[in-house]
Amino acid sequence: MTAFWIVLAIVVALLAGWAGRKAARWLRLPSVIGEICVGLVLGPAVIALTGWRGSGTPMDGIRTVLTLAGKGAVILYLTCLVQDLRASLSSKHRAETARVTTASVLVSFATGIALAGIVVLDGSPALRGTAPSGAFTLYLAIAMGVTAVPVLARIITERGMTGTKVGSLSLTAAIVTDALAWLLLAVALGLNSGRPGGFLVAAATAAGGAVLAWGGRSATARWSSWSGRHPRLATASVIVAALAVGFTSEHLGLTVIFGATLVGLALPPRGASAWDGAIESTTKLAKPLLPLFFISTGLTVFATGIGTVPWGITAAAVGLGVLGKFGGGYLGGRAGGQSRSDSARIGAMMNTRGLTEMIILQAGHQAGILTTGLFLALLLMALATTALTGPLLALLDRTEVRRPRIAGELHKAGQGD
Repeated sequence: MTAFWIVLAIVVALLAGWAGRKAARWLRLPSVIGEICVGLVLGPAVIALTGWRGSGTPMDGIRTVLTLAGKGAVILYLTCLVQDLRASLSSKHRAETARVTTASVLVSFATGIALAGIVVLDGSPALRGTAPSGAFTLYLAIAMGVTAVPVLARIITERGMTGTKVGSLSLTAAIVTDALAWLLLAVALGLNSGRPGGFLVAAATAAGGAVLAWGGRSATARWSSWSGRHPRLATASVIVAALAVGFTSEHLGLTVIFGATLVGLALPPRGASAWDGAIESTTKLAKPLLPLFFISTGLTVFATGIGTVPWGITAAAVGLGVLGKFGGGYLGGRAGGQSRSDSARIGAMMNTRGLTEMIILQAGHQAGILTTGLFLALLLMALATTALTGPLLALLDRTEVRRPRIAGELHKAGQGD
């Protein structure tokens, strides 16, 4: 009977994700916003309907399966995403990209440190938690600095900005920033363990994983012809390797994110081998399963009750979030020689967080760095800043169209005088 309920829960979760995507597109928002909102609402709704508040019940087994399935979907999705990121890193505008990235990292990480100071000054133990100060501060800097590359890539495509300089600068800067964030996240989790051994194990695992990724890339390149002759076996090998390495890295003190990144780096770049078909098939499998991650997050975080949303800290997080990413992107664009309007567009697109932020928030909450209250504040910040991206870009477009029209009218008026 438990198997029946597990299958039913997965089917309901997938249907809810589909509905969330449709609703978001109708509202002209990134589809991931709909998936996140539906997933996080469905989690507490299930808790309210079933009365489940913790372990020792059949619902706990269902949550465990959903959590594993959700993490698996994230592993597969990120493994394939790394391929797209690597392709985008071949941007011709290296100097401009470096300036945009540097400004975005410095300003957004600084706002994370500022938020950590605000939380500490607030003095609420229920909000601050018990995480070591170094891990807590570094983690908030990371959480405020990431950009949702998948959502950003989708926005760039939908707005016809693929191949443009602004789109390339924004996407490449986001990729580099997130790569740095993944590495620092491993450091923060190691510091949070409170034991030098925990950090050393994480560091050794990271170093060993990087070597294996380099060796794996050479091996997969030699097996390229085999993957072309056996596409289904190639897809299965990618899935098995990604799941194995992802869950192993989590067991060793890192996150599934790190393992997924390693497997993605071990695969040849897209367009360079016959592995492209396996990567594409894995992506198609992972995308529909991502709502399982959001629903399992809602079940995990809200299992003991939602509690009170810290609205003051939430407002501070939203304000600092916009300042860090929009401000940093704008300053970087100007430093790279972009116009004011193009720099503002870069800032607006860098302000997108979405799925990437959700993954990092879940990792922080699971590790005990984030309390439930602070998790909620940062979650609302991520949703708000991501939802702002589309309207901000539309406003910039309207302003740019209106400006020449007004200038022309003023010119005609001057001639009339």
